Amino acid sequence: METAAGPVPRIRPNLSWTDRVGTVLTRIGIGRDHNTVSPGLYAIGIPGPDDPVLVTSKFKGKKAATCC
Repeated sequence: METAAGPVPRIRPNLSWTDRVGTVLTRIGIGRDHNTVSPGLYAIGIPGPDDPVLVTSKFKGKKAATCC
C-alpha cells in the first residue's frame, strides 16, 4: 500500500496452512535458524490514517559478556 512515507507491504491477517506447518517445524527445531522476518513496517488489512499502530521487536544476538 502506498503511504506518504513510501510503500508499505500488506500481509494477510490469517495464517495459511504452510504458516501453520512452519510453526510446528520451528517448534520442534527443524529450520529454526532460518525462520526470519525482514525488518520493517507491515500493514494488516486496510488501515486508515486514524488506526492504531502496534510496534514490536525481537533481538536475537550473542549473549552480552558480564563485567567485573
